[in-house]
Amino acid sequence: PAGGRALVGAFRGLGAAAIGALLWPTLTVPFVPAGRAALADAVVHQHRLVVDTLVLALVTALAGTIGGALTAGVHHHFRFRGRGLLHLMLLSPLLLPPVAPAIALLELWGHNGFATRLLGWRSVPVYGFTGLVIAEVMTLLPLAHLMTLVGLSNLDGSLTDQARDMGASEARVLARIVLPGMRGALAGVFLLLVAHATVDIANPLALGGSYPVLSTRLREAAAGEDDMTAAGAYGLILLVICALAALAMPGRDHRPFQERLRRRRRVPPSGARDRVLVAAAWALASVEALPLVVCAAASVLADVDSPRLTGQHYAELITSGTARLAAADSLLVAAAAVVASTSIALAAVAVAPRTGSASISRALLASSAPVLPLALGALHWWRAPEWGATSGWAALGLVATIMTIGSAPMMIVLLRQRLAAMTPSAAESAAGLAVRVRHVVRPLVVPHLAPVVPAMLVVALAGAVNALSPVILFGGADTPFLATRIITDVEAGQLDRASALATTTAALLGLLGGCVTVLVAPPRRPAVPDDGGPT
Repeated sequence: PAGGRALVGAFRGLGAAAIGALLWPTLTVPFVPAGRAALADAVVHQHRLVVDTLVLALVTALAGTIGGALTAGVHHHFRFRGRGLLHLMLLSPLLLPPVAPAIALLELWGHNGFATRLLGWRSVPVYGFTGLVIAEVMTLLPLAHLMTLVGLSNLDGSLTDQARDMGASEARVLARIVLPGMRGALAGVFLLLVAHATVDIANPLALGGSYPVLSTRLREAAAGEDDMTAAGAYGLILLVICALAALAMPGRDHRPFQERLRRRRRVPPSGARDRVLVAAAWALASVEALPLVVCAAASVLADVDSPRLTGQHYAELITSGTARLAAADSLLVAAAAVVASTSIALAAVAVAPRTGSASISRALLASSAPVLPLALGALHWWRAPEWGATSGWAALGLVATIMTIGSAPMMIVLLRQRLAAMTPSAAESAAGLAVRVRHVVRPLVVPHLAPVVPAMLVVALAGAVNALSPVILFGGADTPFLATRIITDVEAGQLDRASALATTTAALLGLLGGCVTVLVAPPRRPAVPDDGGPT
């Protein structure tokens, strides 16, 4: 309808205006003399900073892509006991703040860590490049796992099944069918991880004291040195790196429902090689679950040398006015961002439910890559005199705007993919009978989107609550956030308090996600005998 298209056009115009205003301080750097000097200094005299950032991103992306391919391949191909638990363990870091892997490494192998003090393991290089790579891989492995699963679901299962039925070995199937079919998906995962590792600021703040990167240098210039021109130069370099990654990505990483009708035939691990692969996947899943276990244990232990249980850190969180204000501000901003982005996504999907191919990897990159430069622009406008002496409500509104810009593209792509998976006969029959749109939405569209929307909202809320990049530059505002409080405790060496706050956040988000999953779970259908063949 014309009214719906006008509404979506208005949303697009407002979004473009907001993005342009927030990126203005970064995009105008090459057009002013001071900006060109700062950009030349960053590229020429501080080229080592750019090289170190790229090296960290490339090594992290390579390790994460390999790990994600391993875990996703095991989960997709094999049938074994505990397969669902393996998947949940791999996704557990999504509920935690992005700095949780760094907290776990510091709690175990830091200067006062558990392994360092009790076991004498002082040779683990937590601080610097090695620790950063480990923490970044632990942070990004769930994303690589999920995106590789998307690519595996797009493979034609009939080809692999027929090849196995004709006697082809698993190695031949992998080399001739799986890897050629997954080339684009794996390239997309690699480039996505490169962009995420380039703009990440949580783990470098906690572990990268001797290994500076562009994101931490941007924060130092903007918040510490009050040099917005140099910060804009660093932000422009980050934008260029992410833009190149987006341009190199494949344009499509999914297929319509008609091409994915076959159910996958999983096999139990048979030989020694299969069992080694499954064991390696369990090992990676255990590493991914380690931050949650370590943070939970550290939050209730009073002393490492003579451990005893205590609830002191949780009592401090309850009685601390700053902690309560941080929780209230974080939840308020996250809820506002989720409501706004969901409204935009539903309006866009209602007007244009299917607009050609869409890349989940590219949408994820667009949702996360420009967040730090957007936050820099928000800081620029927040410091302007027109905002009334750096108003706290202005900071909340700017952070909510950044989170909305980051969440809306991914929601639109996910909803469109879900609609593309509708049963073709139902959708085509409704269109052939000239049924009005409003008569199709309730009986067909709403039931099809119902299982996806609540989970999408929970994930978006968790990402908004735990996001550090949109709020890290607002250190001087009277609006504390949970993410900045956690990273401040980590930088101050208060790891136990940071662990308690991270565990509390994960518990609340996990409880919310569990309740939503139970409430929206579809009724279980009667079991149908499965002969193991294609259906």
